[in-house]
Amino acid sequence: MAPVFRFAPSPNGYLHLGHAYSALLNFDLAREARGRFLLRIEDIDVTRCPPEFEAAIYEDLAWLGIAWETPVRRQSQHFADYRAATEQLAAIGLLYPSFESRAEIARMIAAEEAKGSWPRDPDGAPLYPGRSLSPQAVAELRQADAPMALRLDMAKAIVASGSLTWTEQGAGPGGETGTVTAQPGAWGDVILARKETPTSYHLSVVIDDALQGGPMWCAARICSGRPACTGCCSNCSACRSRSIGIIRWCAIQLAPSCPNRPARPACVSCEPGALHQRISVAWSGCLTPMPQVSRKRAARNSQA
Repeated sequence: MAPVFRFAPSPNGYLHLGHAYSALLNFDLAREARGRFLLRIEDIDVTRCPPEFEAAIYEDLAWLGIAWETPVRRQSQHFADYRAATEQLAAIGLLYPSFESRAEIARMIAAEEAKGSWPRDPDGAPLYPGRSLSPQAVAELRQADAPMALRLDMAKAIVASGSLTWTEQGAGPGGETGTVTAQPGAWGDVILARKETPTSYHLSVVIDDALQGGPMWCAARICSGRPACTGCCSNCSACRSRSIGIIRWCAIQLAPSCPNRPARPACVSCEPGALHQRISVAWSGCLTPMPQVSRKRAARNSQA
């Protein structure tokens, strides 16, 4: 089976250097492996993803010389798929509702930390503290149409999924390589859906990967001291719990040895029309040659 690589940006802003780097890596690796390259638009937060940002993604990727299979999968068009997945997870007892606001959760964590340390996930965010509610209280809150999130019961999901691994073909920040055992429990009970949005990244990404011809490969550089794909731990728990098969994740440390590249390009934002110039200046000699700027793009750049 031909390997499948994908680039899946969220159109809530213009592409930056980190996006370009990720897209080029996956596109080049797909060609070298004689695999497929997919573009996916992760726009589940429809209020923050206006059409002009999505159009700019297509334009910028085309300028970079990247081609992708069509049609492009837009997550906002597939909420029914994600809703069906949450219903399946709920049916086997792996989801539970939580009704606390972010402010309430912050106060709960502060109260726990006043007693001592409170566990945090690999990104440094405190784990959800949880709150025991009786079935009657849950029914009353649902009847009142209270704001609600559906969380993955991670302890039960780990039991249901068994051991999870991914393949590290480079070297992680701790020298990890080869088959690495995931630790999904480190992320706590992640949110898989909200009342107003029937999915979250954790759920939609594994559903899409499975439906789009997995096993899926994703080339990722090391960022912020940990492999970018360690977040797949919680994703794979939900994936295997749904019995849709295991997605093959691959973190590849391929940052070019270029002294001019930004240390954390994913944190560097670009105004429209500035992306290509900044790539050419900051990464000169680090990336494959860029195609010529179109007349339309050149005109827009001159006005930036």
